[in-house]
Amino acid sequence: MAFELVLIQHGLTDWNLRRWSQGHSDVPLNETGRAQAEALAVRLAGERFDAIYTSDMQRTIDSVAPLAARLGVEVRQDWRLREGRWARHRKRPEVPVLPFPVEKEEPADVLRRLCEFLEEVQVRHPDGHVLVMGHGAVLTRLFYHLEASAPWPYPPFEARKMAINILRRRSDGTWKVMRCNDDAHLRAQGLDKGRRTRRHTYRVFAWAAGKVARACLPAFLHPPVQRLLRRLTARDRILALDPTANLPADWNEAPEESLAHATP
Repeated sequence: MAFELVLIQHGLTDWNLRRWSQGHSDVPLNETGRAQAEALAVRLAGERFDAIYTSDMQRTIDSVAPLAARLGVEVRQDWRLREGRWARHRKRPEVPVLPFPVEKEEPADVLRRLCEFLEEVQVRHPDGHVLVMGHGAVLTRLFYHLEASAPWPYPPFEARKMAINILRRRSDGTWKVMRCNDDAHLRAQGLDKGRRTRRHTYRVFAWAAGKVARACLPAFLHPPVQRLLRRLTARDRILALDPTANLPADWNEAPEESLAHATP
């Protein structure tokens, strides 16, 4: 037996369509997002999960609710799976900003709480099959962190809405990517909406080049080639880990009012 982590990004919302940053705003799924949730439930109806975790945002809870109902598995909410608190976000009367223990986080702070969460989950379910329904930037950050100890070449991960990504922890403590960007259940119904607009050209090239290098080059050349390919994808990695990097000053037209926070 081995611990398997299934990472899935929540379904589509109206704010996704408008390209608004949602952050800690409790934005619900739209009609397409709810249809995506049903499609995921059908796709994974035959799976067995030892636990299902989500953030405490309604869009993640609703994204996995149909599947949890089918399987009879309790959905456990954990605020550590939220997006980072690194920028101001829209606050509207009908979509509240949920309380959070800190005013501002650095990317390293977000990764720290994600690792704490994952460590606890592995202790609770040492050989479990665990599903995590989360947010795009959070899952990307966690995926990139785990792939650092995965066999290379690394697959060109994209935070696609409701796509299935599976990582397996091996006996030596490293991780292997078993499945990546699998949204066949959505494409079959024309529901593959809400993909990231950023192109991952460098990562696709690095993945292909890595496969060729691993198959054709002698083993002593693998480490330098791996370092070279990681440098090639550095820009994609930075953008994925910090979504606010290199964005225009008027991005999101964020309001100036301060937000009150409290401990969850």
